[in-house]
Amino acid sequence: MGSSLAWKSSEGADPAYWCAQGYAICNPDIRGVLDCEGNSVLWDRQDGRDCYDLIEWLAKQEWCSGKVGMSGTSYLAVSQWFTAAEQPPHLVAINPWEGVSDVYRDLVMRGGMPDIGFPRQLQDGSFFGKNLKEDILSEVERYPLMNDLWENKIPDFDKITVPAYVVASYSNTLHLHRFFDRYLKGEENGWEQTTRVRYSLLDLEGGDTVNIAADQFPPSDVLLTKSYLDGRTRALTTEAPSGEVAASYVVASNQNAVSFVTRFDRETVMVGYPKARLWVEARDADDMDLFVLVQKLDAHGTPLQAFTVPNHSAVNHDLTDHGATILRYKGSDGRLRVSARHLDETLSTDEVPAHSFDRVEKLSPGEIAEIEIELMPIGLVFHPGEQLRFVISSRNLLGSLMPAIEEYVGANRGQHVLHTGGAHPSYLQLPILTR
Repeated sequence: MGSSLAWKSSEGADPAYWCAQGYAICNPDIRGVLDCEGNSVLWDRQDGRDCYDLIEWLAKQEWCSGKVGMSGTSYLAVSQWFTAAEQPPHLVAINPWEGVSDVYRDLVMRGGMPDIGFPRQLQDGSFFGKNLKEDILSEVERYPLMNDLWENKIPDFDKITVPAYVVASYSNTLHLHRFFDRYLKGEENGWEQTTRVRYSLLDLEGGDTVNIAADQFPPSDVLLTKSYLDGRTRALTTEAPSGEVAASYVVASNQNAVSFVTRFDRETVMVGYPKARLWVEARDADDMDLFVLVQKLDAHGTPLQAFTVPNHSAVNHDLTDHGATILRYKGSDGRLRVSARHLDETLSTDEVPAHSFDRVEKLSPGEIAEIEIELMPIGLVFHPGEQLRFVISSRNLLGSLMPAIEEYVGANRGQHVLHTGGAHPSYLQLPILTR
């Protein structure tokens, strides 16, 4: 049976396929949307409480076995986190595809910056209902720091106990027939012997390797390796330069970025979470919005990229020349507003820094601030002769997440100074596979 767009919910399971396999599909409207009563919320624990009631109602229907699973992409993935944390008794498995886990840190205030392009698209273009809808745009403006509102939009992951088949990607903050047969139908098909993690390695030249088995992510044989920034040579080096050299740019200039390059003389594989530890200074300003990017270059210095969709049409080229990063992968990126640099000691690790976002620490004149920036997870292969470029800029290097949405512009002015070497050994930490 083919797909039926008349039956299929956007980002949800296709009834034309799943019903033929012996499953029933339910695609409800969420609170306050379309014909559903109530006032709508956007990514909230209320979604989980509502879905708890739905699952328990479904389990009592005569056509239901009493076992309910969830599957879906994006918003329908986030709702699964919230629902599973509520522990409805008849929910037996979830399958979230590319769903944010922290609305504040992953989306509306990533890096402490009010990037509201995608939330505006959702609020204005997707949530149509009878009653009031949450105004998340004004909430971002009124509550720029972490508070109870934003905490309520983080699922309680410690309470999720059901089996979960989680799918994520390297490119953004977005059929498992055998998995659901095991947990919804109770078939003894050996699913428990499936490797806990399977990941991919990209070379961006058509030689990607997929379905690599591992017990964890990153794999246990990854070594966190520091590549130090040298402001004099603009190279990434294995040893920190002994002398201090600053690299800078003027925000309003055409060259409002500085970058550092290294060339690999042997096959090098990176799997895991990069991070940057930098010493920075703002001149003629008391804050900085910084954007960073790990970019793969070929042996001739040409940036390598890859579409994440099979459509490589002229239109998709136009859409993704700048922005629409969900459609074209250009590297691992990160961002941070320097006044939001305070780390949450309970959440941060040496691998992944996590910021508390509960205070504003403006820069004083001449102050050199130490900051850490998390980057998107990476799975990249560098062949001999190929290069890695690390870019630091005041501009939004990749542009918007989705096509045709408002792009965030950094709140910057004056001159940005990056300190390297000596007492300020700025570095990029990379997860290098040792085997």
